[in-house]
Amino acid sequence: MITPEVEHQHDLSPREFGAGLALFEQVDRYGEEPGLVFPIYVSLSAWRSEAHAALGDFQPAFVSAREALRVATDIHHPTSLAVANRYLGYVHSLRGELDTAVPFLERSLAIASEHDLFQATIFTSAYLAYALVLLGERERGLEYLARALKRSSGGITPRWWHFGTVTASAYLGAGCPEEARTEIRLGLAAATERNAWGHRPTWLRLEAEVLALGDPAGARGHLEEALSLAVELGMHPEVAHCHLGLGKLYRRTGTREQAQKHLTTATAMYGEMGMTYWLEQAEAEMRELAG
Repeated sequence: MITPEVEHQHDLSPREFGAGLALFEQVDRYGEEPGLVFPIYVSLSAWRSEAHAALGDFQPAFVSAREALRVATDIHHPTSLAVANRYLGYVHSLRGELDTAVPFLERSLAIASEHDLFQATIFTSAYLAYALVLLGERERGLEYLARALKRSSGGITPRWWHFGTVTASAYLGAGCPEEARTEIRLGLAAATERNAWGHRPTWLRLEAEVLALGDPAGARGHLEEALSLAVELGMHPEVAHCHLGLGKLYRRTGTREQAQKHLTTATAMYGEMGMTYWLEQAEAEMRELAG
């Protein structure tokens, strides 16, 4: 469901990463010391996979993430292996393929721990916590999140990566709104300071989830702003999440027609992108509305 007004932006970020990757076409196959140059290739491929996933293009996202893992495996570079496994797991998480995501994230964490990779250990622990919470393993997920926060120091924390959207999402999924509120406040301040506007739709949606029970009007305002920004940026999974949030909100406040409209859109978008985890949630909301 790519609308004409955002289609021209659809491959902007992946194209930028692709330009960097194209430079490697001039490089001899790995060379004598592949660990000096090709970790950059792995990182660019991994970052490109996330950019594709943020736009809802999961097929090229998986192609890019698997390419990162292939090269990391070929060059036997521990940091690259940790990065590639983490991103492949995270892209699976973004699509809602949680059973598939967890083994990649566990492998990434095992490599990071074995080689004492400080940042990789922190970030992967947060990604794994998010996947486990969504999978229903709340206590185990919170344990990994606590471990990541405990290990943090010197400004390197889980919220340093993605400005804390992953940790906030994990806390919300685990039913810890106060902890999520803290992550949202700190992460949003950091993102605003650095003009990281690509994260703003997610922050607004997460804030809306916290507000939903006590301030439905405030939650609706946040979701509508998040939806507008996500459409502008072409972030189709985020667009679908906003429609689902609005559908839930309108259903619970008794505005049936609006609930139907947003839930129908969310259901169609999740189905189109193969995001079955959230598709099931949207369909459950539709059944509640029909009942």
